[in-house]
Amino acid sequence: MSDGKVPQCIGAAEDQEDLDEFEVTLDALFAASPGFASRVTLALCLSNASDAVETLSLGFAIPKFDGSFGDMRLPAAAVFVGMLAGGCAAGALAEGLGHQRLLVKMLYLEALSALATTAATGPWQLALCRFSSGIAIGAAVPPIFALAEELIHPRQRRHRSLSLIASSFISGSVLVSLLAWPLSVGWTWQAFYATTGVVPLFNAWLVSRWVPESPTFLQHQGRRAELLAELQRVLPTGPTGPTGPGVAASKQRSERTRFIVANSSVFPSSAEDKVLSKSWIRSIIS
Repeated sequence: MSDGKVPQCIGAAEDQEDLDEFEVTLDALFAASPGFASRVTLALCLSNASDAVETLSLGFAIPKFDGSFGDMRLPAAAVFVGMLAGGCAAGALAEGLGHQRLLVKMLYLEALSALATTAATGPWQLALCRFSSGIAIGAAVPPIFALAEELIHPRQRRHRSLSLIASSFISGSVLVSLLAWPLSVGWTWQAFYATTGVVPLFNAWLVSRWVPESPTFLQHQGRRAELLAELQRVLPTGPTGPTGPGVAASKQRSERTRFIVANSSVFPSSAEDKVLSKSWIRSIIS
């Protein structure tokens, strides 16, 4: 005898169907926005390179300390202990803040830690600054790859982009070696750390400009208005420039993007919206 409740298996199937529709809608949005995946990939590559700069910076600066800070093993180990702590805390932090916001905050913390290092006067102060930088590095890595997995479309290029992002740590190693070159011609270690602090500072600005907050995170949080605002912020909403066949195609993509973002049933919040959404999504991908 039925008690009026929906069986769990049916509820789970409906939830999965809603999730599939949500992902299809995101695919349509990002596919209608040429250049979006490239911008996201570049911003995340530079963010991972920033991690390499901060991780390896002390190794290049140690000769400039000339023994004035005593045993450097503590500051050298502090960054890796911080990375472990930051990596372990990243999941819980992302659940509260969101992946993009966590990444931006950690990049700012990297920059602040590097600038604070210039004021260190002893090994314990230096170790504290390096520990703070390690926390930022460890907590920045998971959101970098989580955002890449969710935002980079079409799916066929996702693995290539993930490989580029992972390889960018090596690019950051090359960058920090170039930034350290002036140390051999008279730069102080304070000037070196002030310079390395600019790298994550710039990347924090770039991520906040080019990378949206995780749509899945905002959807699960029920923050629908904020989700639409994020998509409007990073996706094109109108054509500019001269006319022509290429521009006509761009206009068509922009109009489609505007329609997708502005339509109130993109991410349905009621049963009636879900019915409308099914036919609407089919029209988008047809």
